[in-house]
Amino acid sequence: MVVNGWFAVAAPTATPSGAVTRLNHEIAQYLNAPDIQQRPYSFGLATEGARKPESCAVHPRDQDRWRALAAELDIRPQ
Repeated sequence: MVVNGWFAVAAPTATPSGAVTRLNHEIAQYLNAPDIQQRPYSFGLATEGARKPESCAVHPRDQDRWRALAAELDIRPQ
């Protein structure tokens, strides 16, 4: 069985784009360090490192699935 997942760092909507770009760059550098790359593998995980912030857009099918689960669990947006 293969389960694909992803992690993201989130910031408020009003965060300046320059700050988002800088954070993305710094996180990418960290994730690309050889000693850091080995850590996820020791837990059975693989990483592709940081991608562009725009790649965090949620696929509509996933969005519908998570929205339905949130409604079922009565989880409200904050």
